[in-house]
Amino acid sequence: MTNTTRTSRVKRLRNVEGSKPSRPAPEVFGRILAHYRERADKKQEELAAAMSVSRSHVSRFESGNRVPDRRHVEDADRFLGADGTLVK
Repeated sequence: MTNTTRTSRVKRLRNVEGSKPSRPAPEVFGRILAHYRERADKKQEELAAAMSVSRSHVSRFESGNRVPDRRHVEDADRFLGADGTLVK
């Protein structure tokens, strides 16, 4: 990744004040999703079924290459017992 690309990406993640990201970057969310899935001892296929998506979608969510919509995040949160952590 070039420095210009990285700078542009960081700017997109910052809020108006320029201090903190206004929402987690997809990669961060993906790591959190994978953490809760592994903690619950579930496979990607099981999470996919609970979210009504394909296993490849879950893989893309976890790698940060795709962002799930709110309904899918809520389904994952419930299934994994994340107590609202994923929807915050």
